[in-house]
Amino acid sequence: MIRNYTVLLDYTVNEIILDPEYAFENQTIIPMSCEKLPIIEVEAADRKCHFALDTGANTCLLGQSFQDEPQLITVSERPDIVNIPAVCVGENEYKSINAVISDISAIQKRVLVDGVIGYQVLSMQRSILDFKNNQLIMEKV
Repeated sequence: MIRNYTVLLDYTVNEIILDPEYAFENQTIIPMSCEKLPIIEVEAADRKCHFALDTGANTCLLGQSFQDEPQLITVSERPDIVNIPAVCVGENEYKSINAVISDISAIQKRVLVDGVIGYQVLSMQRSILDFKNNQLIMEKV
C-alpha cells in the first residue's frame, strides 16, 4: 500500500506521514530499487551488499554468505546470532548492529539480496521512502 506514496518514518513519535511536503536540512540520499521489495546498498562486514528494506524488521537478517565472515562477532551460544561492528547506509554509520544469520532463500527467490535491514537503522533518524523517485532520504546522524 505505501508504495503509492512518499513515506516519512519517524520512530521517535511512532508516526508515518504520507506524501510529506519537505525534506531534511542535513540529509543523505540512498538509491533504492523497488521492483518487488525496496532494496538499498548497505556496507556491512566490509562488504557492499544489497539488503531488502523492511520498516517493521526489528532484527537484521544476514544470508548464509555471511556465515564465516571474520568481522562478525558471535554474541550468544548460538553461532548464528552475531554483532556487526559497523554498518553504513549512505553517509550514515551505525555501530554494533545485532543480526541473525539465517536461511533467506525465500526472500532471495523474489529479489537478489544479501540480507534484510530495518528498524535498527531506520529508528535512529527520520527517513523518507520516496518510491516515486526510487530513493531513501535519511537525516544524517
